[in-house]
Amino acid sequence: MIKAITKRAISAGHIKVSDHLRFSLKADAVNCFGREIKSLQCGGTFTGRHDFWVWFPDTDNQEWSNEISKCGTKIYERKKGDAAEAKAYLKKQISDNKKHHVFLRSKVGNSTYYTYRGTFQLSIECSLAEKRAVWTRYDTQAETYAV
Repeated sequence: MIKAITKRAISAGHIKVSDHLRFSLKADAVNCFGREIKSLQCGGTFTGRHDFWVWFPDTDNQEWSNEISKCGTKIYERKKGDAAEAKAYLKKQISDNKKHHVFLRSKVGNSTYYTYRGTFQLSIECSLAEKRAVWTRYDTQAETYAV
Protein backbone atom coordinates (compact mmCIF):
# COMPACT_ATOMS: atom_id res chain seq x y z
CA MET A 1 0.00 0.00 0.00
CA ILE A 2 1.36 3.39 -1.01
CA LYS A 3 1.47 5.86 1.92
CA ALA A 4 -0.01 9.37 1.81
CA ILE A 5 3.36 11.14 1.73
CA THR A 6 4.39 9.07 -1.31
CA LYS A 7 1.04 9.69 -3.04
CA ARG A 8 1.51 13.42 -2.43
CA ALA A 9 4.94 13.38 -4.08
CA ILE A 10 3.70 11.31 -7.03
CA SER A 11 0.64 13.50 -7.62
CA ALA A 12 2.86 16.62 -7.59
CA GLY A 13 4.93 15.02 -10.36
CA HIS A 14 8.17 15.87 -8.59
CA ILE A 15 9.92 16.04 -5.25
CA LYS A 16 11.99 19.08 -4.29
CA VAL A 17 14.65 19.64 -1.64
CA SER A 18 12.59 22.65 -0.52
CA ASP A 19 9.59 20.34 0.17
CA HIS A 20 11.44 18.96 3.24
CA LEU A 21 9.46 15.72 2.96
CA ARG A 22 10.58 13.13 5.52
CA PHE A 23 9.90 9.49 4.72
CA SER A 24 9.87 7.03 7.61
CA LEU A 25 10.77 4.05 5.39
CA LYS A 26 13.18 3.69 2.49
CA ALA A 27 10.45 1.90 0.54
CA ASP A 28 8.20 4.98 0.79
CA ALA A 29 10.87 7.10 -0.89
CA VAL A 30 11.64 4.49 -3.57
CA ASN A 31 7.94 4.17 -4.41
CA CYS A 32 8.02 7.79 -5.63
CA PHE A 33 9.98 6.51 -8.63
CA GLY A 34 7.78 3.88 -10.26
CA ARG A 35 8.18 1.08 -7.75
CA GLU A 36 5.70 -0.55 -5.40
CA ILE A 37 7.67 -2.29 -2.68
CA LYS A 38 6.89 -2.88 0.98
CA SER A 39 10.37 -2.86 2.46
CA LEU A 40 13.98 -2.24 1.58
CA GLN A 41 16.96 -3.21 3.70
CA CYS A 42 19.89 -2.18 1.51
CA GLY A 43 21.45 1.25 1.11
CA GLY A 44 20.05 1.84 -2.36
CA THR A 45 18.11 0.49 -5.31
CA PHE A 46 17.27 1.28 -8.90
CA THR A 47 14.22 3.34 -9.73
CA GLY A 48 11.49 1.95 -11.95
CA ARG A 49 13.29 3.39 -14.98
CA HIS A 50 16.70 1.89 -14.10
CA ASP A 51 18.57 5.05 -15.08
CA PHE A 52 18.75 6.40 -11.54
CA TRP A 53 19.75 4.87 -8.26
CA VAL A 54 17.94 5.81 -5.04
CA TRP A 55 20.54 6.09 -2.29
CA PHE A 56 20.19 6.45 1.48
CA PRO A 57 23.58 7.54 2.82
CA ASP A 58 24.05 7.34 6.56
CA THR A 59 26.62 9.68 8.10
CA ASP A 60 26.92 7.34 11.09
CA ASN A 61 27.83 4.02 9.47
CA GLN A 62 30.35 1.39 10.55
CA GLU A 63 31.27 0.24 7.02
CA TRP A 64 31.11 3.51 5.11
CA SER A 65 32.38 7.02 5.63
CA ASN A 66 29.66 9.29 4.24
CA GLU A 67 30.00 13.05 4.67
CA ILE A 68 27.78 15.78 3.27
CA SER A 69 29.15 19.29 2.74
CA LYS A 70 27.71 22.10 4.86
CA CYS A 71 26.05 23.62 1.80
CA GLY A 72 24.56 20.22 0.87
CA THR A 73 25.94 20.16 -2.66
CA LYS A 74 28.59 17.45 -2.23
CA ILE A 75 28.66 14.00 -0.66
CA TYR A 76 31.96 12.28 0.06
CA GLU A 77 31.79 8.48 0.22
CA ARG A 78 34.50 5.98 1.07
CA LYS A 79 34.41 2.35 2.09
CA LYS A 80 36.15 1.93 5.43
CA GLY A 81 38.78 -0.73 5.97
CA ASP A 82 40.46 -2.59 3.13
CA ALA A 83 42.06 -0.12 0.68
CA ALA A 84 41.78 -2.59 -2.21
CA GLU A 85 38.01 -2.93 -1.65
CA ALA A 86 37.64 0.85 -1.49
CA LYS A 87 39.57 1.23 -4.76
CA ALA A 88 37.46 -1.47 -6.46
CA TYR A 89 34.26 0.21 -5.28
CA LEU A 90 35.36 3.58 -6.67
CA LYS A 91 36.30 1.94 -9.98
CA LYS A 92 32.82 0.36 -10.19
CA GLN A 93 31.10 3.68 -9.45
CA ILE A 94 33.11 5.37 -12.20
CA SER A 95 32.23 2.55 -14.61
CA ASP A 96 28.51 2.60 -13.74
CA ASN A 97 28.28 6.41 -13.67
CA LYS A 98 24.66 6.36 -12.41
CA LYS A 99 22.83 9.40 -11.08
CA HIS A 100 21.58 9.15 -7.50
CA HIS A 101 18.38 10.52 -5.97
CA VAL A 102 19.67 11.01 -2.42
CA PHE A 103 17.60 10.65 0.73
CA LEU A 104 19.82 11.39 3.72
CA ARG A 105 19.21 9.26 6.79
CA SER A 106 18.66 11.21 10.00
CA LYS A 107 17.50 10.45 13.52
CA VAL A 108 14.97 12.55 15.42
CA GLY A 109 14.62 11.13 18.90
CA ASN A 110 14.03 7.40 18.43
CA SER A 111 12.71 7.80 14.87
CA THR A 112 14.64 7.47 11.62
CA TYR A 113 13.76 9.59 8.60
CA TYR A 114 14.93 9.85 5.00
CA THR A 115 14.87 13.35 3.49
CA TYR A 116 15.40 14.15 -0.19
CA ARG A 117 18.64 16.15 -0.55
CA GLY A 118 18.80 16.34 -4.34
CA THR A 119 19.98 14.36 -7.33
CA PHE A 120 23.73 13.78 -7.45
CA GLN A 121 26.21 12.60 -10.04
CA LEU A 122 29.72 11.29 -9.51
CA SER A 123 32.45 13.85 -10.11
CA ILE A 124 35.00 11.51 -11.67
CA GLU A 125 37.88 13.99 -11.68
CA CYS A 126 37.40 14.93 -8.00
CA SER A 127 36.87 11.28 -7.03
CA LEU A 128 40.14 10.19 -8.63
CA ALA A 129 42.03 13.09 -7.03
CA GLU A 130 40.58 12.43 -3.56
CA LYS A 131 40.57 8.61 -3.80
CA ARG A 132 36.95 8.48 -2.65
CA ALA A 133 33.61 8.97 -4.36
CA VAL A 134 32.71 12.64 -4.62
CA TRP A 135 29.07 13.15 -5.54
CA THR A 136 27.97 16.60 -6.74
CA ARG A 137 24.35 17.76 -6.63
CA TYR A 138 23.15 18.82 -10.04
CA ASP A 139 19.42 19.11 -9.35
CA THR A 140 17.25 20.03 -6.38
CA GLN A 141 14.18 18.27 -7.72
CA ALA A 142 13.37 14.94 -9.30
CA GLU A 143 10.47 13.69 -11.38
CA THR A 144 8.15 11.32 -9.51
CA TYR A 145 5.82 8.81 -11.11
CA ALA A 146 3.60 5.85 -10.30
CA VAL A 147 4.16 2.24 -11.32
